[in-house]
Amino acid sequence: MFHVLQKPVTIPLGFKCKRFASIDMPILNPPPAFRLRLAKAVGRKLDRLARKWNQIRTIYHCFNLIRFNLLLGIIWSLALYTEQGQDILRAMVEVEPWYDHSLPKLSFLIFTASFGWTAWYFARVMFLFRFPGESEVNFPPESHPSLQRTKTHIARFLGPVLFALISGALLKAASNYESWWQAGSIQLWSMAGILVGGALLALYMAYWKNRPVFNDSLGAIAYSSLTSFWDLPPIFRRWFGIAVTANLLALVVFSFESGVIGPWLGTAGILMLWATSMVAIGGAFVYVGNTYRIPIIGLLLVMAIIFAWFNDNHRVRQLATMRPYQEQQASWKELPSSIFESMLHMAKGIMPRGFSPTNDPLETYFVSWFEDLRDQWHRPGMQPHTPIPVILVSAEGGGIRAAYWTAAVLTELEDQSRAMVKKGQLPTTFSRHVFSISGVSGGSLGSAVFAALVKDQNQFPETRRTGQHCQLPFYPSSRQTARAFLKQDFLSPTVGVLLFPDMFQRFLPLAILDDRALALERSWEEAWMTCVESDRFAQPFDDLWEDHRYDVPLLFLNSTVVETGQRIIMHPLPFAAQPGLGSLKGIDSTPFRPFQHYFNDALDGPAVLGGRVPLSTAVHMSARFTYVSPAGTIFRQDLPKDYVATESADPRVIRVVDGGYFENSGAVTTDEILLAIARLAEHHHFTIHPIVIHISNDPLRPQTRQEEQFTGSHAFLPEVLSPIWALLNVRPARGYQARDILGDRAIIGLHQHLRDEQTGGSFAHFQLCEYKHRLPLGWMLSEFSRQEIDAQLPSFNAQEPVRIINKASLANSQNIESVLQHLMGTPNPQAPYDKVFTDYSRDCEGSL
Repeated sequence: MFHVLQKPVTIPLGFKCKRFASIDMPILNPPPAFRLRLAKAVGRKLDRLARKWNQIRTIYHCFNLIRFNLLLGIIWSLALYTEQGQDILRAMVEVEPWYDHSLPKLSFLIFTASFGWTAWYFARVMFLFRFPGESEVNFPPESHPSLQRTKTHIARFLGPVLFALISGALLKAASNYESWWQAGSIQLWSMAGILVGGALLALYMAYWKNRPVFNDSLGAIAYSSLTSFWDLPPIFRRWFGIAVTANLLALVVFSFESGVIGPWLGTAGILMLWATSMVAIGGAFVYVGNTYRIPIIGLLLVMAIIFAWFNDNHRVRQLATMRPYQEQQASWKELPSSIFESMLHMAKGIMPRGFSPTNDPLETYFVSWFEDLRDQWHRPGMQPHTPIPVILVSAEGGGIRAAYWTAAVLTELEDQSRAMVKKGQLPTTFSRHVFSISGVSGGSLGSAVFAALVKDQNQFPETRRTGQHCQLPFYPSSRQTARAFLKQDFLSPTVGVLLFPDMFQRFLPLAILDDRALALERSWEEAWMTCVESDRFAQPFDDLWEDHRYDVPLLFLNSTVVETGQRIIMHPLPFAAQPGLGSLKGIDSTPFRPFQHYFNDALDGPAVLGGRVPLSTAVHMSARFTYVSPAGTIFRQDLPKDYVATESADPRVIRVVDGGYFENSGAVTTDEILLAIARLAEHHHFTIHPIVIHISNDPLRPQTRQEEQFTGSHAFLPEVLSPIWALLNVRPARGYQARDILGDRAIIGLHQHLRDEQTGGSFAHFQLCEYKHRLPLGWMLSEFSRQEIDAQLPSFNAQEPVRIINKASLANSQNIESVLQHLMGTPNPQAPYDKVFTDYSRDCEGSL
């Protein structure tokens, strides 16, 4: 078959001994027929590869033309499958009766239909144009039929696929209910059926029946036949105008009335409204970019990056009337005469926070607070040196989930203690024994809800609150009120401002619009006014301690500084330094102890901010949840006017983010307060029994432990992902460590010289578990999630018998009972306090 060359080739072979040999190797030469067949086979393979490559280029080109449709459709649909998205869908239908508050459900269906319809229609419109990229050089004539078929199939099925994805998210949310005939499940099934039925009907009428959806059907226009926007039928230009008008209208409405419009439309409806408008606007950007060969989207991104130096509208409010786009506002005493200057962004000089130049503010407050508590707690016949319970609380972060769980624990203790006070079993309430609460993120919101309820109940004890809009009974308990407040929709106003005014602001050279941080703070203020009939969240933070100051626990709300990684703590004590002394780092010669003497390397929040910060703003500084809330800008007021920032000095302008970036448990601040109390108790010979309560918000799942880490010898992309996983896991690990140290210190107790013996303490840990489904983060909780949290801490003031249904509810109930027994001064010696107070790694699995 092969023939040998006439002249053999000699190849030398070398050896180590430098001797050479040679052999003759004939080189085979295939005959011409074989070479021809081989060339034809290779050619066919290359032609097949070329056709495949052209198909890939064709599909990519088509997808590139409708990239906004695809990206929004995929991202928005998949977002509904996340924990937060599923809870948004469940919260939308969990309204009793089912037909009440139906506007969010109706808006979701309408805007979802408009989104699918717009995505389908605008895909068809984009395929009608023949852009320069579709020239015969790039797409030869023989590839045009394939291009036409690809465009036809993509345009035909884009809308129904989006409907199917969203319907699948609705069905997944419906499947979480125990039975399909529950009201929420039935509504979700019905909404999914409506979307699927509408999509199938549109396909049937438009393609199988060949009936034009519009009077001037686009079917009469061939793909890749138009060259100008003005060649399109008038119906498209009207539809485009409607979409742009809806976007502008939403921009105006959410700029002024986000707190009203947001709950009306609902978070899911707002997401679909924005997606509908952005399909149209994004399609216009793609058309301009492809027609005139201008990278318009890239130019917009560059413009947003440049304008970011000048359009910061995320300033932390230093007064209730300050706008987030103002650098600073004038002193609150000069406010009436400075409104015009404030509008021009020219007002300067926030009034510095008051300070105590001669006394240690923490020592002064604690001594007075403890002596007042001792007078109330001691009863006839009690030993004079009986340890008095002093409670310190730390509350972990985690969005609305943490807020709800923190408020549930604290208000349950308060309600039961108030009932015992009325029966004469306790001399004072639980809140009177709580000296401080250290909160992070959602734990800060739950702590503030508890403190505000205590303040309102003590200030207006006989006020009857109907709570008509929050479905509250007459004279509701603290837990009922907290539950009604925290079940409000805080997410929809925030999302509305995020997607419309706040996003539009990124492309403006000057800051002129309110941001989503202010929308969230005002949603808290309005919800408190609605449910509690008080403007407590809109009032200054310090007003919580104006009257009956010892009845309200001190709040220490932890945030993180972006530039330095330090904590910045909001609190009500007058630690602020005298003007000109700066932050007093390392200065011990002042006539009083600086803030850093107690809180290592932390910034004094009230001194840094100045003014009279609203309670909602103080809470939000700690709860600036990643991307949902922006980093807040602060122009520091604790530095002298002639201060010059250097690389080694404090920055003049700082930005604050969620306190969980530094440490999510709040235990570090509580530990520092516990050490301060130990020194003060020893100095003043106070006999106290410290009780540290840690409210955990890291839900354990069945058959898991917090100590478990990734196992196995194989990992996905360890070179790339290991540093990222390490950064993500350091935060909770640091919280676990801080909690362990705090628990050990609390159990050991404080040394009392008066009795020359060791007085032990207690550590109560309230654990949150996950049983039915994942408990989401965010700023909205469905009734389904609230019921699962409530089941882990039954209310003993409820009219129905208490049901202990799982190990978590049993352990948490035992914690409640043990804390109350300590407040009575007669703890049960048989109770396993060491296990109840320290077993924070218990199993969450199973029912009792």
